[in-house]
Amino acid sequence: SCMTNYPAWFKDSEKLRPYNKRPDLGLHFNIKKPLIQTISGSYLRILSKKNIERELHQQVDNFIKGLQQAPAYIDGHQHIHALPVIRDIVTRFSENHNIPIRITENSQQYFKAKVINTLGGKITARLIKQKNLAYNHDLLGIYPFKQSENYRQLFCQWLEKSKEGSLIMCHPGVLERSRKNELNYLLSQNFIDDLKKYQC
Repeated sequence: SCMTNYPAWFKDSEKLRPYNKRPDLGLHFNIKKPLIQTISGSYLRILSKKNIERELHQQVDNFIKGLQQAPAYIDGHQHIHALPVIRDIVTRFSENHNIPIRITENSQQYFKAKVINTLGGKITARLIKQKNLAYNHDLLGIYPFKQSENYRQLFCQWLEKSKEGSLIMCHPGVLERSRKNELNYLLSQNFIDDLKKYQC
């Protein structure tokens, strides 16, 4: 997922171009507001639809300019694309441009997973299915970051549970311990071995 509304996007996107045809590269739609403001504004229906539509179109345009292709899907930073108002705009865009949406409905039992379902995951999934839009069938990879020391064990559980069309969310990085643990696993031979073990 690519976040395209930051200054270094066009420079960074050059590094992704050689991989255009390998993984699915999609848009990670983002609004530059604190999450609590976005959530409250969406449920109070006070978010500006025009501003959101303009921002979505701009970020898609940035994606196309940077990678020279349309996004393979759309999801949202902190799952904002599943919130009221925003989800209507994103699903309408998906319909008009035939771009799949990544749903956040999930069957995991962690508190965070249940919050994601409650804040729009289930409703958005139902809306997308009603409109016969393309989507993933489950969202895996949600876990308390304090458990990141056991990330390989968690990832194997998700691989075992996954089926055709499932999505495992991950956030590898270098700034936080949990993200470092994810990155180290995804760069390891253990990751390759686990994919083979679970026939992924």
